[in-house]
Amino acid sequence: RVLFRSVTFDGAEALAGDGLGAFVAGFGANGTPAWLRQFPGTVSDLITTKSGSLRFAGTFPQKISFGDELLLESTNTPTSFFLIKADAVGTNVWGRFIEPTKGFLDGMKLASDSKSATYAAGTANGLLKFWEVQVVVPTDPGTGGDPGSGDPGTGDPGAGGITFSNVLSSKLTISNGPSVFLSKYDPNGKFLWATNTPLEGAIVTGAAADGSGGVLLAGNAGNGMFVARFDTNGVPLWQ
Repeated sequence: RVLFRSVTFDGAEALAGDGLGAFVAGFGANGTPAWLRQFPGTVSDLITTKSGSLRFAGTFPQKISFGDELLLESTNTPTSFFLIKADAVGTNVWGRFIEPTKGFLDGMKLASDSKSATYAAGTANGLLKFWEVQVVVPTDPGTGGDPGSGDPGTGDPGAGGITFSNVLSSKLTISNGPSVFLSKYDPNGKFLWATNTPLEGAIVTGAAADGSGGVLLAGNAGNGMFVARFDTNGVPLWQ
């Protein structure tokens, strides 16, 4: 979580609503500011993938917009997890969100394997719903045109405005929560799976690829700490 009144560099300014907000910023190799994005909520992790793209995650209060671009909107709960892919210059590629039915959430940690798939782990309670956000571009059929004469017609594929549709990918009930869940997405943001872990009452503070296609999680549990390893399908190997 980032607490600030404003962040300004290179002509761009991020202003936090009510003193609470999040930002993601990019810098050149010599530290020169390159781009800045702001949105309500918190950022819990940011990673780069082997393909050079970015993934960042956290929690958000129902909606994430970048200017006029509405990326994510959850209307059923006050706070949800988010996962966003952006390119190296900060342009958003896709967004996913995880909607809880109970209030306990602790921000997700991310890891990326050699194929640029993304592991996302967090702590939650109750039923989780994993959503994909799809862009819907309505089409104006216009006059139809005449292919034989080369007339393309007057149709406007963007007429009526772009809308967004939330598509439910999966559900997971957290057993013996609050506890840690683990999920995986392919490089294009397709949901692959989500699973419970044996890490009951734990908070994930770090995640890393294990070099063999699996993932390592670390964090706090009770009065101690833990490190756990899972294979590429989320099966626990050791802790």
